Amino acid sequence: MKTVLIFCLCFIITNCVAQNKGDNTILVKGVTFDQVVNALLDKGYKIDKLDKDFKTVKTEYCECRPKYSYQILLNVRVKDSVAAISGKASNRNIEIGIENQKWGLYKYSFDDMNNLAKSLKGELSYSKN
Repeated sequence: MKTVLIFCLCFIITNCVAQNKGDNTILVKGVTFDQVVNALLDKGYKIDKLDKDFKTVKTEYCECRPKYSYQILLNVRVKDSVAAISGKASNRNIEIGIENQKWGLYKYSFDDMNNLAKSLKGELSYSKN
């Protein structure tokens, strides 16, 4: 009985915080809008639009990995100390929404978005929106 309970708890915890194929939004709990903006600037993103009233920020396209010839654009909204990060990726005139996949442009762009989220040092969760 104890083994079943431990297995159930591990399964629930893993599924609550694990990345799943198709996830396109990363939520970071326990952050401020200023932390998000500073993290974006520190990672080399340029701010395209910033709204301090609604706590939203949109970056310009950024070439994060020149070796792979793609650019990403990020959208972030902070509400109640939770940052919701999503974005788009572009590769030679092809534009896609960033989502967690196992290969190519999807994988690289999601990994870049995830690196930004991890740099905020908050509690992470992943979702499909």
